[in-house]
Amino acid sequence: MSSLNMGEPDEVIAASHHVAATKLSFIDQVGAVTGGWAIDESPRSELDHQLRAKIFDKVGDLFDVAAVDYAEHTRTTDGRATDTASALHTVDVDGREQVRRSQSA
Repeated sequence: MSSLNMGEPDEVIAASHHVAATKLSFIDQVGAVTGGWAIDESPRSELDHQLRAKIFDKVGDLFDVAAVDYAEHTRTTDGRATDTASALHTVDVDGREQVRRSQSA
């Protein structure tokens, strides 16, 4: 039978925060890249110019929506990991205390 081998709650929480911070930093980098997109060549016509602008706007919007969703998911996951590690630690401490009381009775 295997058992759950978890580090101290503070270690688990710190690791979760580190992963979340890394992911959020990546999101900021994506935004910086997509926000700086430019058309390198001159459009041949006004229609070309308008189409390219619409394409860049649409793709940029898609990245923005994806980045917001990913950031929200990252923060939610980090919060759940923190809550779970804290809850497991509380249950572990409570269980240990119950065992001590039953052994001293």
